[in-house]
Amino acid sequence: TESGDYFYSEGRMSLRKAFQIAGAKSVISTQWPVSDKIASLIMVDFVTNLKKGQNASDSLRNAQLNILQTKGYNNPFFWGGYLFNGNPNVKFL
Repeated sequence: TESGDYFYSEGRMSLRKAFQIAGAKSVISTQWPVSDKIASLIMVDFVTNLKKGQNASDSLRNAQLNILQTKGYNNPFFWGGYLFNGNPNVKFL
């Protein structure tokens, strides 16, 4: 969702940028294709962290750290591709 063509005057045109141009205040995107299994674990942790009162960027970071500490998934390939862009204090829930 972060890949796309680069335009000198506009920067990288990606799915993430399209969502933000359309009005999304915050977007979580990935830099490369990610595992569906890990994506679901990260998103469940992300939402759990939001419900605990963490802001969005901290929620994603802590979900990534949780995967980092999971045996067999400590390689950055599994957790390092996720990016948070936008306002970390936007209320998702």
